[in-house]
This record gives sequence, structure tokens and C-alpha cells, in this order.
Amino acid sequence: MTASLPATRSAALHSGSTRYATGRPCLHGHIAPRNTSSAACIECVRQARLIEQQAYQLARGRPSTP
Repeated sequence: MTASLPATRSAALHSGSTRYATGRPCLHGHIAPRNTSSAACIECVRQARLIEQQAYQLARGRPSTP
């Protein structure tokens, strides 16, 4: 999947791609594609979303799913 993605954010912006892959790790060590709009690592975004969902479920008194 990452072989077909642009290697830089500027190339992704120019081509209209929503993601790009630098092959370098993010600040948290993930080697994953990044979102062109925010330059955020998609693995970091996924993990943050899971944490937010778990916090919401906990606040509502519902058990969180792993």
C-alpha cells in the first residue's frame, strides 16, 4: 500500500492524494502513512480515537471493548 503513495507531503498535495508515506517513524515510532491534510501519522490518529472512545464509554458507564 505505501509503495503507491507519494513520498512527501508536498508531492501528495500536488497530486491530490489524501495520504503520503515518508518511510520515517513519527514521534511515537510508528512507520505508517500520514494524512496529507494534517501530516499526522494514521496510526497515532487511530490510537487517539480509540482512547477517546474508551473514555467516552467509561464516562457513560458502559464497558469499553478492547
